[in-house]
Amino acid sequence: MSLKFHLGLVCLWLLTMSWLAFPISVAVGTDPWLEWASIAWRYYQPGKGVNPTTGLHYGTLDWHYITDWDTGNYLIAILDARALNLIQDTGEWGTDYRLDKVLHYLETRKLRPSDGLPYAAYNSENGQPGTELSRQVTDVVDAGRLLVALYIVKTRRPDLAGRVSGILDRCALNCTPPQTPTSLRSVYNTAFIQGQTHSGVYEYYATLGFNQFGFDVSSSLTSWNKLENGPQVNVYGQLLPRADVTTEPFLNGILEIPNLIDDGFKTYAYRVLEAQEGRWQATGYLTAWSEGAIDVTPYYQYEWIVHTLGEQSPKVWKIVGPSQSDIDSGKTPIVYTKVAFAFHALYSTAYTRALITKLLAVTQTEYGFREGIRENTGEVIGTPTWPIQDKTNSFIIAAARYASITVPEFHYPQALILITFLVVAILVHRTSTVVKLARSRSLPEKKGPRRSLLSVSGPSGLPPTSATKTSPSSSHRSFYFDS
Repeated sequence: MSLKFHLGLVCLWLLTMSWLAFPISVAVGTDPWLEWASIAWRYYQPGKGVNPTTGLHYGTLDWHYITDWDTGNYLIAILDARALNLIQDTGEWGTDYRLDKVLHYLETRKLRPSDGLPYAAYNSENGQPGTELSRQVTDVVDAGRLLVALYIVKTRRPDLAGRVSGILDRCALNCTPPQTPTSLRSVYNTAFIQGQTHSGVYEYYATLGFNQFGFDVSSSLTSWNKLENGPQVNVYGQLLPRADVTTEPFLNGILEIPNLIDDGFKTYAYRVLEAQEGRWQATGYLTAWSEGAIDVTPYYQYEWIVHTLGEQSPKVWKIVGPSQSDIDSGKTPIVYTKVAFAFHALYSTAYTRALITKLLAVTQTEYGFREGIRENTGEVIGTPTWPIQDKTNSFIIAAARYASITVPEFHYPQALILITFLVVAILVHRTSTVVKLARSRSLPEKKGPRRSLLSVSGPSGLPPTSATKTSPSSSHRSFYFDS
């Protein structure tokens, strides 16, 4: 094989790998992602989505409460913003100041006197329990999500590991002597872990948080494996677990704790994207389903790709409200902004590019990104200030961080091209070698006197140039409360 052929092969290899790594015009980790993250970070400015006195953020611009799920959002957003250099460690509203405010709240907030559990939501303006709200106590998913965030805090900021442990070790029940005190860890164990198996996608994600703090969740982890290997539902050619399936917990897991989730979870995340792209191809509607705020009653919804709770048989593409009541699906399907950006960071496909191109044009505001658009009309939901919430903007910041440090995963179409390239290269090499060997064996042996190099040289005594050979080319879960 000629040197030129080998050099050409190397160049083609480099071009192929660069296309696989960056298959769209927006290079990962460069200015566009930082710009998008900085827009999302607007939400977390004091006086906008953060209370300037308590340092606690708001679940939405107009709903000044936080659940434990929301608190987890903010903790992770702070650390991701620091990783992207949107803020610095020091300063009044730097990383240290913000983390201290949230950790102090978790160290000192009131817990329910009856069972020691956190309340469902707390008022961000004073840190007090939101007892006037409809749901009074947190649940296993919100608690687990907070533990995921605290695990990330102690991993990225080892200097805060002691404070994180102290939050679980604080007294939660019977805290007045001579009573025997009970820690929050023990309360969590009794309420959420002992004798219980959590098998949904949200529950699996939450279970990983408990697992990082020493809770015995082996039965729940096994239950997830049963979901993977159990009955499946075919959604536009994608096999998904026969369980309640939506996008959000899959994206949370991969963006936030990719080192903790198993390969099966990642596989299903990609299938969830493929199912939504399949729906778009079948209906013509861009599809990015999840949970999120809406601008009509009941003001929050869950878009389930597969829904089983209360169903005699699994339903697909079903939307329900916080109370599990059906919502008019013809009126309210939303293309959620956070889903588009998260999928784009993870997979960077032509479909995810179509999603963010559509949403970027209409969802940016001085308060961060808006929730999304109605799939049938493309109309942005709400107003420029309502509903805008923490979940959307924290998701986009997490997606930007992920994109800035990670090459997007490539899946079947791109992997197939890579494999094809390698096979063709090998076949070309082998064919060329065989042809050369055959030619050498078929040529008659030349007889006669041996000629010296000088006798056949060209001008100036140099050997004559030979024709250049050519080579073939290869071408939620968390509920929304009315205040």
